[in-house]
Amino acid sequence: MITDRILPLDSPAQERLRQLDERRVDDLRSISVELDFYWTREGTLPSSLEDLSSEPGVFIELHDPETDQPYEYRVLDSNTYELCAKFARDTADEQGRPHRDYWSHGQGRHCFKLEAQAIE
Repeated sequence: MITDRILPLDSPAQERLRQLDERRVDDLRSISVELDFYWTREGTLPSSLEDLSSEPGVFIELHDPETDQPYEYRVLDSNTYELCAKFARDTADEQGRPHRDYWSHGQGRHCFKLEAQAIE
């Protein structure tokens, strides 16, 4: 006999928060990809996300989809940086989703430390 595990459905409000957090992660992932391209081309990190977004062909979202607050970016050394956002939910129980291993986060402000990678 095969049994499926039934997972409880989130309320519409919780689903909205989950979707907003997914959007935040997607935005940060897109920013990190563009930072890799910039690093590959320039051999350095930009001083700000505004500098990155002003590059030709770069289309990234720099602001939180709910609060319109800017995402945080800080250069730590020559090729290491942080991207930060404020999240509505904790993703600890959401394992098994693509990209969740690295991009999992708690509720509230969370920073991801990343290293620029050359794109070949």
